Amino acid sequence: MGLQNDMLTRQVSELPIQPGILVSPDTTVGEAIRRMREHEQGSVIVVDNHGKPEGRFSEHQIANLIVNRPGFRNEPVSEHIREYWGCVALTDPIVSVTHKLQTYHQRFVVVVNEEGRAVGVVGQRGLMEYIAEHFPYEVKAQSMDAAVAINNREGA
Repeated sequence: MGLQNDMLTRQVSELPIQPGILVSPDTTVGEAIRRMREHEQGSVIVVDNHGKPEGRFSEHQIANLIVNRPGFRNEPVSEHIREYWGCVALTDPIVSVTHKLQTYHQRFVVVVNEEGRAVGVVGQRGLMEYIAEHFPYEVKAQSMDAAVAINNREGA
């Protein structure tokens, strides 16, 4: 099996899914930021009472709030969630992650279970780790030793 076939037939559940930070829509922006810092993650997943994702609140929204809206820390995070965000199911093919990352111009997508509840996030790094682990001969790893490249001439 090659990489392309693998990406089309293997499921998202085989990727290294990271636990996401789940918050309710009425969580304040300040609390969301505190939890992001505590868990060293760049976003939170806003979920309803059933654990189904309604959106994501990320560092990008924080940067916009700092510039455009002083006093935002006590506002509900639901007022500032990203309108477009990617979501994939555990049983979706791995290629769906790549598609969502490209479509929504994000580094991470939310992963949901068969009931539609958020179970975590997976992103560019998880994809690269999967590919490097399963296709080591297709991935060229090269030392970052600049001195070697500078001291060895190519050609004549």
